[in-house]
Amino acid sequence: MIKKIYYWCYRNLNLFDHYRSAKWFLQRLFRGHSDCDIWNMHSRLSEIIHSHLVAFKKMKRFGIPVGIANTHALDLDNDKDFDISKLIWEYKLDAMVEAFRIIKDDDFDIEENCPHSIFDGEKIEVGNNCVRFEIGKEKEKENDKWFKKNRVKRDIQMKKVKEGMELFVKHFQDLWD
Repeated sequence: MIKKIYYWCYRNLNLFDHYRSAKWFLQRLFRGHSDCDIWNMHSRLSEIIHSHLVAFKKMKRFGIPVGIANTHALDLDNDKDFDISKLIWEYKLDAMVEAFRIIKDDDFDIEENCPHSIFDGEKIEVGNNCVRFEIGKEKEKENDKWFKKNRVKRDIQMKKVKEGMELFVKHFQDLWD
């Protein structure tokens, strides 16, 4: 119970954190960005881009990029072809939104959820100020099994990010209506 009270006080009564939050707020107000936005720029930009892509996808749009129709040999004057082009464009927007969601949520950093950290193990001095940690054979086998299982998930996430980012770059000039 005392630990919970301590952590609550540390999180909520830490004046330095409030000072930094106020400082960053003022920096964003006057400069348009704060120091912490630049320290972790990919995270901040992915939040902004993701929210804008979601809003763009939800808004009522009247057109689609002409390049989509040209790439798939579709005639935009034909209603059926126009609907097909809209579906293709929606799929591409979905892929972009998903890529930035994965980056924003750090979904592909699965190592953080590994069952046993190397620092859980026994500290062994190797020499020359080098330290090695051993977690034991059983825990190593558990980690290996976990990584093999989650490597597929990570690869799928990375593939989605790559596809979405490529589409974002390709269609950057098409994100208007």
